[in-house]
Amino acid sequence: MSVFLNTATWADVMSLITALHNIFAVGEMDCIFMVMKKLIVSLSLVIFLFSLSFTVSAKALDENVEIAAIEAGYENSFVLDKSGNLWGAGAGEKGQLGNGNQVKTPFFESIAEDVSAVSSGGLHTLIIKKDGSLWGFGSNEVGQLSDQAEKQNSKPVKIFDKVKAAYAGYAYSLVIKEDGTLWAFGSNAQKQMGTKVASGSKPVQLMDGVKTASAGRYYIHAIKEDNTLWDVAANKKLDDSVTFIAEGREHFCYIKENGELWGMGLNSDGQLGTGNFDVAPSPVKIAENISKAACGYNQTYILKSDGELLVTGSNTDSQIGLEGQDKVNQFTSLMTDVSDISSTAGHCMVYNKNGELLVFGNDSSGQLGLGGAASKSIITRANTAEMQKKDSDSAPNNKSDDKSNKTLFIIIGAGAAVVLAVVVIAVVLKSKKK
Repeated sequence: MSVFLNTATWADVMSLITALHNIFAVGEMDCIFMVMKKLIVSLSLVIFLFSLSFTVSAKALDENVEIAAIEAGYENSFVLDKSGNLWGAGAGEKGQLGNGNQVKTPFFESIAEDVSAVSSGGLHTLIIKKDGSLWGFGSNEVGQLSDQAEKQNSKPVKIFDKVKAAYAGYAYSLVIKEDGTLWAFGSNAQKQMGTKVASGSKPVQLMDGVKTASAGRYYIHAIKEDNTLWDVAANKKLDDSVTFIAEGREHFCYIKENGELWGMGLNSDGQLGTGNFDVAPSPVKIAENISKAACGYNQTYILKSDGELLVTGSNTDSQIGLEGQDKVNQFTSLMTDVSDISSTAGHCMVYNKNGELLVFGNDSSGQLGLGGAASKSIITRANTAEMQKKDSDSAPNNKSDDKSNKTLFIIIGAGAAVVLAVVVIAVVLKSKKK
């Protein structure tokens, strides 16, 4: 919009310069009035276009937005549309929303443009732009945004170029570069990167030939180009023919080429969905015909090939969407016609085939984007104009909005000053003619 504004007003500016030259060269009084008229028209055009630009940038996340991806962070939620626009809601005390503020935002707010992927961790967020560059915002207290950022960053900071994928862990980050190498930086307190890697902001290469990876609280798993699954810290191969990984707090699941779901790890809340609460020290087969999976801290969500969503595990904050049950240890059908799912510590996001963004679970930091009126919520649609409507009293203080207002005042002030100058010139010239 700014380029359009500059293009639209440049011709008027050149006309004004020519007209002012005519005043001094010819001294025609009619030229003065012509200049004043052009100034007023140009100033009005600038104000109108600037206001239009401001209105577009504040577009709400409603049913007209075509959603491409959803991402649930620790206390945040992000939505990426098909045009590369990113929205976010939730906690912001460390700048992890990337909107220039350090306060919570209980509605979905426009964050960035030209984004192709997003990953949200504990107190930081990573985004990949369409040019392949990696950017991050939020906490960098243990180096999870690398050595390119300050300790806290409320706006995106560039980290790398030529990035294929990125994963934000609880207090660390994983990056797969275009050459297939896997890099990590941030905290290694749980030795998830291996016993020989020190915590810090300097990126360390962990593996090569990597297609995709997952950043769990205690473990890192990677799928290599040959579709073998690896425990990165142990440098140990776990399985073959794997296409997808979902990482929880102390459990994880993966999907094989034939659609089988396998899992291993802690199962104290039934998060593996095996029908019991027994730990699985090695991978066990859980389900079939699965197209995608997502893991919360102690929950697992699986999406069948026909769009049916099934859930299992802890439900203390309604994060698996089942009413009247604190936990279940086997997969239970929740809804149908689902396109995408994302989950984290205490909440879940679902995007269905009807274009509805459904959210449920913990909302203590406004991470569901529903206004933050309650500490948790049952299944509720978030992407409606009515739900995302914000009045000036409830909307968070946005520094970019303040900057826009200041710019508008500068434009108005400058325009008024020019008009006043022309009036003074007119009076002087008129007195000389007398």
